[in-house]
Amino acid sequence: MVAYSLQATTVASIATQGLSLQWNRSGGNGESWIINQKGGGAGGIRFGESTAANVVTETIRIDPSGSIRMNNNPIYLRLPTDNNHYITYNSTTDGPDIGGYTGGKLSVQGTGILNWNSSGIIVSPSAGNTIGIFGYTASATTNAAISIQNTSSSYITLSQVGIAGNYSTSAAVGDSVIRTTGNLCIQNSGGAAAIKITTTNAVQILSSLTVTSTTASTSSTTGSFVNSGGFGIGGTIWGANDLVLQRSGSVVRISGDSSANTYIQSGTSATNGSTCTLNFTGYSSPTALMSLSGSGDLSVARSLSVNGYTYYQNTPAGSYYKCATFGVPNSSWTTIGGWTGIQGKGSYDISYESGTLRWYNRQSITMIITVSWWAFRNSANTFGGDYYRIVKNDTDTLAFNSVGAGDSSTTVCTIILTPNDYYVLQADQTSGSGQNVTCVATHSIMLTI
Repeated sequence: MVAYSLQATTVASIATQGLSLQWNRSGGNGESWIINQKGGGAGGIRFGESTAANVVTETIRIDPSGSIRMNNNPIYLRLPTDNNHYITYNSTTDGPDIGGYTGGKLSVQGTGILNWNSSGIIVSPSAGNTIGIFGYTASATTNAAISIQNTSSSYITLSQVGIAGNYSTSAAVGDSVIRTTGNLCIQNSGGAAAIKITTTNAVQILSSLTVTSTTASTSSTTGSFVNSGGFGIGGTIWGANDLVLQRSGSVVRISGDSSANTYIQSGTSATNGSTCTLNFTGYSSPTALMSLSGSGDLSVARSLSVNGYTYYQNTPAGSYYKCATFGVPNSSWTTIGGWTGIQGKGSYDISYESGTLRWYNRQSITMIITVSWWAFRNSANTFGGDYYRIVKNDTDTLAFNSVGAGDSSTTVCTIILTPNDYYVLQADQTSGSGQNVTCVATHSIMLTI
């Protein structure tokens, strides 16, 4: 191979078509020029390589407008031995491919705005500026989104909605949506999440929740609202420091006042509720423990403690009765005995002790009972009338009644029996003796304390 050189030292007028090489055309800068006079053609300057057989391959083209076309060839940014820094065309993505050995950056006025390396991408806008991602036409009716994926089916997407219903069926135009295929965990620093949104869209608050907002929408009918420090779930009626639960028109409101009083209210947005019930055990089949009617009546299904006293429910109703036929003596109060036929005995009840003919409270609690003693005097007897009474602890006569021949009477009283208290049923007659009286005594436990 022989080395040749071509030197241009003067500037001539270009009047005819052809290629001209000129030097110092500016008259002082010492620059070199490659000038094409296109004549009647399209013009342009092309660079290429040729084989010995005159097969020419175009490598670079400069078209008449000044555009440089690389014919799919890369531009290497360093010496021929360094192929790690380049700009080229990528046919797979049908776009530009910018390569660097350890990373790269896009800069504005010398400042790197977009930096990337093997660890990821860092976007660093200048102070006071933001990162903007726009849809195709960058308008309010076009979706825009950022999606981070590690597989085709696992991703998180941050989107600005321009078409209602896109990215979320709840989204309107102008809404923002964060969507992921797994659980969405929100937290500060390491450790466990503060808020988790599960794959079924259930929201879990895994840390403390502090409500500080004082503004609420009072026209909404669903959702969570805050008003002057209060908190409502699905509610439209609340005041300062209230907790309101509302569903399908039913409202439960827990509130307080400046005197440290606490109130629990039940009803609807317009009327008082018929009953406020406190339940326990199981969501699907709860057991009612206590209910308060709209008229203020309180019903307790289990035990109730008030000022150190515990009131017990008796299950079942706690009443039973016994029957007896007894010969009544004359002019002497005699305790009736021989009771038989126990029926309807409840969980808490009194005990009849045949040795003493007494009805005892052998429980460890106080009972309030109603005793109803019905007596029928045999009509065949012609003696004088009978008298009946109920006596507590052999000292307190609580009820008194009388009956004539062939008649019946009912003696009723309410008795408070503390543990080991007792009562008896006694009878007397005005004349004669040994008259048969048929008796039925019913003992109904009203309340156990």
